[in-house]
Amino acid sequence: MWMGREKGMSSPRKLYEMIRRLGYPEEIAKAFGEIPREEFIEVESKDAYSDSALLSYKGENFYSTSSQPSLMAEFMRDVGLRKGMKVLEIGGGTGYNAAVMSKVVGEEGLIVSIEYEEKLCSLAKENLRKLSIENVLFVVGDGYYGYADLAPYDVIFATVGVDEIPKYWIDQLSDGGKIIAPMNLKSISYYQPAILFKKNGDFLAGIYKSATNFIKASGMLGNLNERLLKSFQTCEYYLKKISMLSISMPVLEVLTASVGKIGTEYFFVDEDCSAVHRNGEWLMCKECLRLKRAVKSLEKENFPDLISSKFAFNSKRTDFWVERIF
Repeated sequence: MWMGREKGMSSPRKLYEMIRRLGYPEEIAKAFGEIPREEFIEVESKDAYSDSALLSYKGENFYSTSSQPSLMAEFMRDVGLRKGMKVLEIGGGTGYNAAVMSKVVGEEGLIVSIEYEEKLCSLAKENLRKLSIENVLFVVGDGYYGYADLAPYDVIFATVGVDEIPKYWIDQLSDGGKIIAPMNLKSISYYQPAILFKKNGDFLAGIYKSATNFIKASGMLGNLNERLLKSFQTCEYYLKKISMLSISMPVLEVLTASVGKIGTEYFFVDEDCSAVHRNGEWLMCKECLRLKRAVKSLEKENFPDLISSKFAFNSKRTDFWVERIF
């Protein structure tokens, strides 16, 4: 069972014992015990089996990390990872997390891992080949678009910080399937919340899970603010107002994927309307119905914060609510 060049408790067994001690499912702990983490670390490391995030690759213009094992075990537990599942991983890095998940889903399951950097994707493929792991497919691409060729997926598992949950992910997720993703929220500077989503028909229900600190995704998953700002700058004046005594901007960000930030001011961009949050008010260039619906939904629940609220939105984000059962 125990693999790797290092001996004794400086081996995969160290992670197995730690994850089992923390109370995670045996099949998840066992998977960590079967994969030699040091094989996926391309830079010098004192202890590949510490419960910490490690630098796994350093290139000229980018780098990759191997995520904290106990946090990955937490994510795997939260999505209910088990044998036979088909998983879409966003941000494959050098392949360690995909390798661990491959042991949980077993030969009848499949891991499809998307990596933005071609060099990392090549390294991951080679690492998996060395370990004779055959139920993982690594592809180069922008994770924003998912991977439709092998959809639907039971789980979408993001190991990079993302600005939004794209419609492509919702479309490629099976009904009842789950997404776990660290969210880059501009209105929260002190942590990056991991949100667990569950698909129910055309809707995603979400709950806050934990504070995280992942590398921000490249490509479309990491440039939402720039995309929104480009559209926002075409609107030159504001006429309508929505007064708000309190605002839960993080919840609004996750619900709508339309909130951006310039300096200390927030802005909202819809297909045909823009708005800016200034002095406790949203000022709109015209009636911004989607923003008004979102604010009304938040107002009903006295503007709950992200940690305490449960929320849902449909794939087009034209209908949403808070405080529904997950």
